[in-house]
Amino acid sequence: MRSMVCGVNQSVDGVNQRRRKANDWFGRTCDGSGMAPRAPESKEWFIKRLRSTWKGDGSAEVRFGAPHFSHGVVLEDGKVRVRCLVMNEEKVTAYRAQHASFMPEHAEMLSDPTGAIVYEAESLEELVGLIERGRWPL
Repeated sequence: MRSMVCGVNQSVDGVNQRRRKANDWFGRTCDGSGMAPRAPESKEWFIKRLRSTWKGDGSAEVRFGAPHFSHGVVLEDGKVRVRCLVMNEEKVTAYRAQHASFMPEHAEMLSDPTGAIVYEAESLEELVGLIERGRWPL
């Protein structure tokens, strides 16, 4: 899954205000269990959410992407990484054996951040710097 860019350059202030309201809601409640599709999250709002939810011990994975999560921030081998989400085939097989339907939300739920490494840093703040200088959305 890849994140998608939505919208046009018309009425940018109105679009940004709607995104801020949506992202404020998502930023407070989104723990990976929320139903997609999600409103696009600006780089600034994602960084704010990342800083507020990140746990330095690696116990909190922070996912992002729109309309479905496509990436995760994880702590691996002492490095803070942004990785692509990849569907776990064992989880998918077990899920399909118990459920009649399979939707994009299920693919997102059954994915793990084990794909390609997009960014890698020694600390959260170093990662934030890479994200700030990089393209958005990923």
